[in-house]
Amino acid sequence: MTTSSFHLKVWVVAWASGAAALAACAQTSPDAPLHFSEVPEIFAQNPALFSALIRDAHSQTRRGLILGDSQETSPDGRGGVYVPRLNYEIWTRFHNAPESAYIAMNSSFGGGHPYSDWLSRTAKANPGVSASRLPFSALPPGVPGCSTSTTDGANVNSNQLYGQLVQLQFNAASIDVGCQIAGTGAFFDMDQPLFLDVIAATNPTASGQIRVRVAATQSDNPSYYAPTIQTFESDMELVHPGPTKFLTQRFGPLNTSGMQFPQVELSGTDPNVLTDIVTCKFVGGGHPAGITLTSLGNGGYDATTILTLHRDCGPLIAAMAPDFVMIAYGANDAVYGYSPQGFKNNVTQVIQFVRESTRPDLPIILLCDPFRAYLSPDRLENLDHYPGAALQIAQNDPCVCVINSRRLTHDQGWQLRNNFLFMTDGVHYTPYGAITKAQLEMQAFFDAFDDRPVLPCDADFNADTGVDFFDYDDFVNCFEGLLCPGDRTADFNHDTAIDFFDYDDFVRAFESGC
Repeated sequence: MTTSSFHLKVWVVAWASGAAALAACAQTSPDAPLHFSEVPEIFAQNPALFSALIRDAHSQTRRGLILGDSQETSPDGRGGVYVPRLNYEIWTRFHNAPESAYIAMNSSFGGGHPYSDWLSRTAKANPGVSASRLPFSALPPGVPGCSTSTTDGANVNSNQLYGQLVQLQFNAASIDVGCQIAGTGAFFDMDQPLFLDVIAATNPTASGQIRVRVAATQSDNPSYYAPTIQTFESDMELVHPGPTKFLTQRFGPLNTSGMQFPQVELSGTDPNVLTDIVTCKFVGGGHPAGITLTSLGNGGYDATTILTLHRDCGPLIAAMAPDFVMIAYGANDAVYGYSPQGFKNNVTQVIQFVRESTRPDLPIILLCDPFRAYLSPDRLENLDHYPGAALQIAQNDPCVCVINSRRLTHDQGWQLRNNFLFMTDGVHYTPYGAITKAQLEMQAFFDAFDDRPVLPCDADFNADTGVDFFDYDDFVNCFEGLLCPGDRTADFNHDTAIDFFDYDDFVRAFESGC
């Protein structure tokens, strides 16, 4: 993999502080939205808010949700390149993934088309779990949920034999090969205690509990035939006469018997009634630092869809306990003919919806969509001004940051004449496009808001106070096992292993000048 150097002009304006920084956002601006070329590459009224998010993540887990369309989830279903690469770009800042992304129930992915999600793989065998009893509107995009009974073959769920099988993949082995990182390193620390968090839904009349059967294998292919090591059962109050509630229970620590790939089989406990399991995630109990992103995207969506098709999903979003939400719409909105002002109004409503479900000062990061082909001139003109609309939202809301991905990608050549390089069909990202977008966005974000003290320049490998070719040559010699200058080591990322990640991190530092 070749690491590119991106030189960004980062404009961050400190506009408000203290209690005023948490004021409710204004709804409109009298000025027309700017063209994307006139919008800063990154903007926030209150950079301290986002700096605190990063600072906190160096000692404790921070969770983000992404609301977007199929490009943000992936062109081919769950997994894709873009979201895993976003998680990877974050991982390179913390060198730790504290937990997996939330995992879809009633699913089977990881064998390719669809590939797996970040750090997990699922399997579903028939007869197994079935569709959720919950209404579609109560579930966010990408979270189908499931209904399940016991796995003894004689039950109300069509004599279910198998539960939902979920495997933790410390090395992201089954993500899309286009990510260029699948199976290349340890992103999750398997030497720490391991837990499983499960979100379940209440039912007004009847519900079983949740059974968790723990197994482990040496293969990254989950297997129903792996022997059970331990079994847990939940004790949640899943019968509730009022509106649906979403409850979370933690199971563990999970016994992995020293094997590389722990897995759990989730099912109900009662053969006579169903249990509604919504989602789950693996959680490390020893190293909480870092940020994990979960995508809640779906194909064809625009900024209005979650407000209509998923209008009742707020309680579940709240149960997922996000510390911030990324909102990434635009390509489909332009197709559907929304003006910049209409787009702004729709995104503002999404922000209000999310905050009404969580908390009024929830940080929001707006990601602007890149260029897409096959738009009429007037609709391309709308798309060109969506970053300006996002900027207006951030100018009126101190808890919003806007990353002008359109400008960042345009400056790297993501334009009509090069659309084959960045897009497979003029719309959906190629792996190169997805990686480029993820790198640019996360570099802009961390360059703007990571306010930790500046350390001596790591790229000055020979410690002569200058960063030049001699540093590169000295690092390569050290990396290849020849001579290391002074007391330097090729373990550039200090993870006790000398591997490709050390080389990649050194090149990043070298190309950025430090």
